[in-house]
Amino acid sequence: KVALLKVLSATAVAEDIEWLENIAAEKNQKVKEAAQYILKQLPASSIVQKYWAILQQTILLKKEKVLLGLTTKTTLQIKLPVTIDDSIFTTGIEKLSNQKEISDDDFVILQLIKSVTPTAWESHFSTGPEGVINFFQAQKSTKEFLPAMIIAITRFKDQRWAFSFMQHSKTFYIDIIPLLPLQQQEFYSNKFFQGY
Repeated sequence: KVALLKVLSATAVAEDIEWLENIAAEKNQKVKEAAQYILKQLPASSIVQKYWAILQQTILLKKEKVLLGLTTKTTLQIKLPVTIDDSIFTTGIEKLSNQKEISDDDFVILQLIKSVTPTAWESHFSTGPEGVINFFQAQKSTKEFLPAMIIAITRFKDQRWAFSFMQHSKTFYIDIIPLLPLQQQEFYSNKFFQGY
């Protein structure tokens, strides 16, 4: 079964979710992990949907008054809910941070962002990729979550988001170059060659 799942992992589609979720409920740990690995690549799977449900409560837009209350500024508020679905910790999400500079809550949030399709943020914030990228890179505290989004872009092979990051991110992320059309790969490779 593990060998079969490895073959299927390259071509799995939404129609395979029900079958994969049945396989993921088996007792054999290797089979369960192989099925979960594939399910994490499919945005409509219950695993990804659980992750997204938590992120929707965790990362919110907040309007703040600035310049003596004359104008408003929209920022991201990031805080893990007090109670979350503990079943996510049986799907490969680690509870405790393995890095001193990252809190346990932020570590969980980073793992969740890596596992959710970037397009979900568009409906959540009612804006396109450029707007989402700008929200995250506007503050130092939220900028730290952008590399997790890059992992999500490569995991879900989202070319539109890869191109948008190349255009609007203040930081260069080499991992998304292979997702760009050949002409853009060449353009950005030449542009950033000296520094990278």
